[in-house]
Amino acid sequence: MLRSTESHPTAEWVHRVVRRRLPRVSLGTVYRNLRLLVGEGLVAEIQGPHARFDANLEAHHHFTCVRCGRILDVDRPLAEPHAEALRGRIAARTGLAITHQRIEFFGRCPQCQSAKARPRRPRRAP
Repeated sequence: MLRSTESHPTAEWVHRVVRRRLPRVSLGTVYRNLRLLVGEGLVAEIQGPHARFDANLEAHHHFTCVRCGRILDVDRPLAEPHAEALRGRIAARTGLAITHQRIEFFGRCPQCQSAKARPRRPRRAP
């Protein structure tokens, strides 16, 4: 189910979807299974006020809309040339052996840029 969505759902969203097929499944069971998938390297966890989960394990970065809370993938090639240069400068200055990085972008998504409504709280994960 996680692989069939490009959104970055919360455990609560996964729970709602799973309950359509397994009405008695608990939220705790969903959390335990998501943590198991993360531990096995089959799903990535995106840290934040509410943990989100990502089945896309290809190297990529994220954009988070500060208005609606939507998380979008940013393909790695768009950000990578600058990231490689930064990684090299940091390694040279600190002696650290950097293997990879995660870049997070924040701002407003196209829908929120065009919305005339007053600011609102971030929406629940899809």
